[in-house]
Parts: sequence; structure tokens; C-alpha cells
Amino acid sequence: MKSCLRLKLRPSDQLSAGISVAILAGSRFEPKEKQGISHLLEHLITEENTRYATRLELARALDKLTTDFSFQTHRELMTFSFETRRSSVIPCLDLVANIILKPRFRRDVLHRELRRVEEEDRLD
Repeated sequence: MKSCLRLKLRPSDQLSAGISVAILAGSRFEPKEKQGISHLLEHLITEENTRYATRLELARALDKLTTDFSFQTHRELMTFSFETRRSSVIPCLDLVANIILKPRFRRDVLHRELRRVEEEDRLD
């Protein structure tokens, strides 16, 4: 299967590593009647997946592997960024792949996250 995903690694003497995965998605690519769908998708992807049944389980896994993490939707990109120990790069990449490639989309979660995104948008 051909993929647009590219991984670039640079040798470093540092004890930590930064990982950022960007997906081409954002308000720039959304039709007017579907504005906010990328932001909603970011929420759904990070809510639960095949390995972590809840956002809390995912957060605990991230806390064990990373020193910092953020999920954001921008005008043209959805980003998943992490700072981790050098020794945790491979497990962290595995976790990121699971988040992005194996989300679960349950109806109750969809409705809850839709309300959260709408509230966030009102606050902006």
C-alpha cells in the first residue's frame, strides 16, 4: 500500500526526542456547510481506539511514554506532537500509529465530542 506518510530521523546526542505527525486536514479544506469537521475528527481520534478504551487510559499511556504531548487542528494541518525520552521513541511511534490508524467512533462519543467542539468554537 502506498502511503503519503514520511518519517525523517536525525541522529542526536540528546536524551530526548520530538515527534510530530501532521495530517493534511483543516478548515481550509472543509466545505462551508461542514466547517469544524477536522476539529471534531481530532477529538474523535484522540478519544478512544482499539488499544485504549477511554481518553483517561490514553492519557495514562501518554504520561508514561512522553514528557509533553499535544493534539491540535490548524487551518491546514491536524498535528499530534510529543516529546519523549530517546529510549521511548519506538513505543511512542507505535502509540501514535494506533491513535491515528485505529480509532473507534461510537455514537455516544460522537455526540459528546460534537458538543465539546461547538463549545470550544464559541469560546474562540
